[in-house]
Amino acid sequence: GAGVVLAALSVVAGILAARHATFPGDARVSAAVRGLGGAFAPVAYVFNELNVAITVIVLVGTVIALLARRRSDFALVIGMLVMLRPLLSIAKAWVGRQRPSGDFEMLDVVTNSSFPSGHVMTSVVTWVPLLLFARVLVPPRLVWPLRAVAGGAVVLTAVSRMWAGVHWFSDTWGGVLWA
Repeated sequence: GAGVVLAALSVVAGILAARHATFPGDARVSAAVRGLGGAFAPVAYVFNELNVAITVIVLVGTVIALLARRRSDFALVIGMLVMLRPLLSIAKAWVGRQRPSGDFEMLDVVTNSSFPSGHVMTSVVTWVPLLLFARVLVPPRLVWPLRAVAGGAVVLTAVSRMWAGVHWFSDTWGGVLWA
């Protein structure tokens, strides 16, 4: 049931993003994030530039840990999530939303459309399995710390993409919904 609701929300968000350059609040949130300034640069570097390396390490490590604990069913779920990544190209082509412009200097080189955020979609697919399978992966005392790291990584990825000037707030939430 939740999957159907999320799928419907994804389609609705995509239709709205295709028709509107921004959503209410996008410019305000983006300006606030850009206001973090250079102090945020090291964090943004990790979540913007090291995204692929982190994704591979976390996904492979999670699958290995699950297989070591004889949870091939959970490892298969991660495999199915990774197979969703091609939907990103379809969604971006379908929506065709332009990247932020005007007062926002882009600190990253991008050529495709803005909605949904591929970095955020990848982050969700990478880190949410750790949220879901934390009890299987770590001792009970480490479940909540692992969940905090996983949730924080998704949030920091979204903030990093807005900080780099390549996404609106709604693009980042589009990435969450599409994932």
